[in-house]
Amino acid sequence: MLADRRALTLFISALLASAFVCPNALAQRGGRLEIKNEKLTTKDGVELHITYYPSGAGKRAVPVVIIHDLKETRQSYSDLAKSLWQPTGPDGQPTGSPGDKFAVITVDLRGHGESVSQSLRGRTRELSAAKLRGGDYVAMVTQDMEAVRRFLVTQNDAGKLNLNALSVVGVGLGAAVGMNWTAADWAAPPLATGKQGQDVKSLVMVSPRWKEDLPVVKAVQQPGLRREVAVLMMYGSKDRRVNADVERIDKQLARDRTKSDTPGERFPDLMKAGVDTDLQGAEWLKQAGEKGVGLISGYLEKHSVEPDFPWSERRQFD
Repeated sequence: MLADRRALTLFISALLASAFVCPNALAQRGGRLEIKNEKLTTKDGVELHITYYPSGAGKRAVPVVIIHDLKETRQSYSDLAKSLWQPTGPDGQPTGSPGDKFAVITVDLRGHGESVSQSLRGRTRELSAAKLRGGDYVAMVTQDMEAVRRFLVTQNDAGKLNLNALSVVGVGLGAAVGMNWTAADWAAPPLATGKQGQDVKSLVMVSPRWKEDLPVVKAVQQPGLRREVAVLMMYGSKDRRVNADVERIDKQLARDRTKSDTPGERFPDLMKAGVDTDLQGAEWLKQAGEKGVGLISGYLEKHSVEPDFPWSERRQFD
């Protein structure tokens, strides 16, 4: 296990060795930004709890949604969220104001954390991660994440972020939820009156699986996901099943991919960060530490921040 952790640390260090630190160009606007806990309601009656880390960058802010693994909660990724929201330099000191680039959301999926109550047609039932059924996993995509999207639409139309630069970070089950949600997003064609989807530009998946509680078999066949979304997969390659699943996902996503990268590109639009370790999911991220955060942040900056995607109003279309 010690060797696994050392290998992971060395791998991430080497990957980021050529990185340079860019000063944050955007100053905080307005007053002090406050992290807020919010309650959303899904269309099927689940009280969904999220934590919102707002940005001061206005319409240039890139929204990042972090989705936890099975039997975890949004609190499991509060450190990751804060690190993306308020980056620090090698000395541990802040390199800019909170929310200079990213507006971050962490979410408790149904049956997890505080999202354990569903009221529908006059009946209330308690939800538990230990008792989830197949339909519950599907509803994480069609109901939970769509409730998050509606929240993002309100923030977008208030000029507080740019939904058109949406980024998703998912771990384990959260990776499957994120991939399926991204596929659904890209399956929504633009209307004559404006965009109703095709917003996810970057997808980061930690220890993704092919066919666990929520399969990704159909998601990887979505043309928009294959062609237009930058995908980073981070995982421990010593686990043969995880390694095989990542290779299978990578092979599918590589089909029809039209983007081209400069030779030697540090953050290619389809990237695997496999390390010779058994560590997966939250443990992988924990051991990677700030270097892992740097890899995620650098990838999102390259594919969601730097392109400077145009902002547009959404409420009338969503």
